[in-house]
Amino acid sequence: NACDQLSPEHPAYPALQEILLTAKRSAELTRQLLAFARKQEIHPRVLELNETIKGLLSMISRLIGEQIRIQYLPQEAELPIYMDPSQLNQILVNLAVNARDAIGGPGTLTIETSRLPQEYTRLYMQLPPGDWAQLRVTDNGCGMSPDLIAHVFEPFFTTKEQGKGTGLGLATVWGIVKQNNGFIKVESTVGRGTTFTILLSLTSEMPEPMPAELSPVPSAGNATGTILLVEDEPTILKLTQRILAGLGHRVLIANSPLKALDIASEHASEISLLITDVIMPDLNGHELASRLLAKNPALQVLFISGYPADYLKSIDGPVSNFSYLSKPFTRAALAAKLQDILSQT
Repeated sequence: NACDQLSPEHPAYPALQEILLTAKRSAELTRQLLAFARKQEIHPRVLELNETIKGLLSMISRLIGEQIRIQYLPQEAELPIYMDPSQLNQILVNLAVNARDAIGGPGTLTIETSRLPQEYTRLYMQLPPGDWAQLRVTDNGCGMSPDLIAHVFEPFFTTKEQGKGTGLGLATVWGIVKQNNGFIKVESTVGRGTTFTILLSLTSEMPEPMPAELSPVPSAGNATGTILLVEDEPTILKLTQRILAGLGHRVLIANSPLKALDIASEHASEISLLITDVIMPDLNGHELASRLLAKNPALQVLFISGYPADYLKSIDGPVSNFSYLSKPFTRAALAAKLQDILSQT
């Protein structure tokens, strides 16, 4: 981004930092809305619940501040669950922030995990048979009245001052839990604190190893071929072109699918990767990719869109093998996606 190209002493640097922060907040708000609507793109895998939480504790500690002590009490050796790690992250972050705000000063946040005893399953009338992991997050904050508890998972419901919260944190948690076929309940006493209890189905599969650290982004010397970038929004087109060029790639740009077809006919043998928006005038991204693939079956396709990947897969079209990157994206996210695509060629 532009901040990378300026020194912190530059007069425009603080303003650019504020713009970047606002953009990140907007992106997070969009992700939370999608999570509540259960339309967020997810990549579930087998996780060991205790180890995953342990890896998040330092980040949570920084988030809630030094005044709040974290107690982590895992009560079971292994609790394998099938879930997107980023969603577990969102659950804990939102519950931790909620606890921090409820405590409002020095206090304690307790995170407990256990296997739900079989004799307790009858307490959850809708709980299907099976083994369940129990995650409990407790704070010793101000607590909530029954009236507040009745609304706590509603989107945009908040007790904070205007501008201090979106009212989506707990709604996001609820949406993620439901998306993963789990259960959540809240218990609270005014003046004593609150406990959120989440149940997630255990799996018999073994946890997958953590992904290896990303290797350096390919440079111009080992990038393969030319990228055709198609985007009808001028600002996004120019910014993405600049990022790609900065990563060492040769880029051809088009502000419409029809223009892209013209460019592709002139440079057919050079283009190895199509990066395209999906919802555009004249042709959508699927239709454009289909036409180009008919002439170049080896062409790689990366869709960039604000719509979830599941929605893109539902659009009629023969393009079934594609990569996807959600807007808005960072330079690092685009670089990582390109590395993944190019490593397959």
